[in-house]
Amino acid sequence: MTCEAYISPNVEWSLEPSTWFGQTLLTGTVLFILTQMVSKSIAWTVTIWLYNIITFVFFHAILGDPFNPEYSGLTFWEQLMIQLKGSSGMSFFTLFPVVLFLCGARFAKFSNFLFIVNFISLVLVVAPKMLVYMVYYRKTKNEKKKRENVHKRKKSKSEKK
Repeated sequence: MTCEAYISPNVEWSLEPSTWFGQTLLTGTVLFILTQMVSKSIAWTVTIWLYNIITFVFFHAILGDPFNPEYSGLTFWEQLMIQLKGSSGMSFFTLFPVVLFLCGARFAKFSNFLFIVNFISLVLVVAPKMLVYMVYYRKTKNEKKKRENVHKRKKSKSEKK
């Protein structure tokens, strides 16, 4: 099975817009509950940190795919990179914490302390995504160059004959 021909059920769900809606709804529900207990700025900060911790663990700390042993040593984010390069699901999971951060900064009335605390959380959750993206992007780019070079060599050899 090749990555292009088979998308594991472990990552397939991330393409569904209903997943994005559910995640947004759940995050909004947590925020709503927290605003009933604490101030808005603290509620936003706690929501951001909860979301980022949960997604960090889920995307970057847990290894394996129960449906395909080929991906057993990879994190969920690496599996997304391999199977769904540049998909809308990857974009959503990368941009959602950024949007949360921006909303949190706005509703925290741009408090310097909360801004820094939330920014640290954002960096901790987005940096691993970017690192994995850069590694796989370079790997794909290098493989493409190798294929092009092989194709050029074959073409030049056939022209010489």
